[in-house]
Amino acid sequence: MCHRFAGAVIGIVALGSMIQPALSQDPIKIGVMFPLTGPISAQGGPERDAIKQAFDEENNAVAGRKIELLYEDSTGRPDVGLT
Repeated sequence: MCHRFAGAVIGIVALGSMIQPALSQDPIKIGVMFPLTGPISAQGGPERDAIKQAFDEENNAVAGRKIELLYEDSTGRPDVGLT
């Protein structure tokens, strides 16, 4: 699952880099949630690092606009993720 998600994000970043720069210069904020604590936290760290690396390779910009990633911890629980 994490490989598909990382692949989808990388594809979106690659596609976005081909689009002309947007007029607004405010950064785009994207919230990403991973299980950084809890019983499946071993998966959350590498997933977070993969997303961070994908955006770092594109200089945290898509279509000329800066991207700001906001990390949250789901603790591996769906009820926490929903809130």
